[in-house]
Amino acid sequence: MNTETAIIERLDALISAMKMNSIPSDRRLWDADSIAAYLSVSVPTVLNRYACRPDFPAAIRLPTAGSRGTPRWNASEIMEWAARYQVKKRA
Repeated sequence: MNTETAIIERLDALISAMKMNSIPSDRRLWDADSIAAYLSVSVPTVLNRYACRPDFPAAIRLPTAGSRGTPRWNASEIMEWAARYQVKKRA
């Protein structure tokens, strides 16, 4: 891949990210990669340790032909879930 192609691909990714960030968090859906980035953990940690917890927000699965679809989660619900685990300071 030449330098121009790499630059164009990077710019395209940045533009996509900017568009995604223009969606309010209470309307945004996150995949496991997005949750992992937000929580600073790996995708397997999200899927194997957090998503299976009963208190973790329920996934949204958009229908696709022949499968259940990739799970997505409401971003604001994930942020609220994580905030519940903030350690309280002792007075």
